[in-house]
Amino acid sequence: MKVKISPDKLKAFLIIESKDELKEKCVDDIVRFLNSNSVVQGIKLDEIEKIIQNPEEGEFLIAEGNPPVDGKDGYISFEFDMSKKTLIRNVKAGERIATIYPPTSGVDGIAVTGETLKAKAGKPANSIYLGENVTFSESDKTIIATADGNLHLNEDGTIEVTPVLKINGNIDVTFGEVNFIGSLIVNGDIKSGAKVKVGKNLEVYGNIEDADVEVKGNALIGGGFIGYGRGKLYVHGDVSLRYITNQNLVADGNVVIKREAVNANILCGGKLIAKDAVIIGGTIMTKGEIEVKTIGGAEYSRTVIIIGRRDAQVEKIKKITAEIRRLEAYLEGVKSEIYALARLKIDWGELPEEQEKQLQNLMKWRDEIPKRLQQLENMKKNILEDMRKAGKARLIVYGTIYKNTYLEINGAKEEISFDMKNSIFEEDMGIIVRTKIQET
Repeated sequence: MKVKISPDKLKAFLIIESKDELKEKCVDDIVRFLNSNSVVQGIKLDEIEKIIQNPEEGEFLIAEGNPPVDGKDGYISFEFDMSKKTLIRNVKAGERIATIYPPTSGVDGIAVTGETLKAKAGKPANSIYLGENVTFSESDKTIIATADGNLHLNEDGTIEVTPVLKINGNIDVTFGEVNFIGSLIVNGDIKSGAKVKVGKNLEVYGNIEDADVEVKGNALIGGGFIGYGRGKLYVHGDVSLRYITNQNLVADGNVVIKREAVNANILCGGKLIAKDAVIIGGTIMTKGEIEVKTIGGAEYSRTVIIIGRRDAQVEKIKKITAEIRRLEAYLEGVKSEIYALARLKIDWGELPEEQEKQLQNLMKWRDEIPKRLQQLENMKKNILEDMRKAGKARLIVYGTIYKNTYLEINGAKEEISFDMKNSIFEEDMGIIVRTKIQET
């Protein structure tokens, strides 16, 4: 008999050259023979039994070791597809960007000779460096954004979040829909057909054409908003622009026009300030006052000015006030019922199950109603503050207001039938009153 051990020491073979070699041999004899030939691990006793019972010449696998299991390399698992080239990857503050998984050491094996077969440890993950607005959590090995913005993985392995996205050029339809959580700066134009949503502020160095643009913060447009009336610009804050032509603008805050508004439709939740600008044609609706140099022109284009449409705000205040009074009265009733049930509990020692449940519910309402009252008071305060910021409903014209202008202030209406200069228009007792600006 002979023993052959594989080069990797994971297998051992018993070579039987003649059946006579197995005569009067038992399992223990074979095991001792294997041990004397350095085979001590993973011996297959059932295989030895078969060989003894059915002697055959040949080579038989008689022992097997356990191979080492090499460790796995460390890796970085991103929550975003970083292999895809894209302009914008929106991420919110507190959002997990990636998880770093460390390498594993692996599991050692054992040879048929009893030797330890060392496993190879995994390699660490590729290096990654923390840039702006990201942090590393040691506890769970995660990279987390500390600000809203655009996620970048730079070529040098630096990961960062930039709150401001800068585009050097124009935005057009080839960009698809641009939807960015932070602030956006466009060094060119926003071209016709483009769709843009901005979570914070927008700054455009050029013009906005017939595009669909929504801005959650403020908008500063270096040029204007121009086109054929197919554009929409909705700004939740304030907006400033040089000119607007044939377009539709909605702003929850104030609107500043530096040069002109021609055939524009503007809905403004605050003031419209155009001290050096002209408004010709279109419809301008504001909650607050309008300051403008000129309205209309020598060609007497029809211009509609509506100021102080606060009906919705006034109605909201009325509803909130009524709800506050209702809840205050209800709270007094709740307190009275709690007092009555509490007295019964003292007298009786305990209340029946239904009344105890009622008492607990009443106490819950007693605690919740003041919170709701505070919410309503805050809502009322915010509406009143918005109305205060919008200022007095009036029209101030530093130059000329031309005839064929329709003027409405707080529901009072007037057709301007002749040209007037240096005028202040206000509503008083349901009519529009004009006073002349005193020259200094």
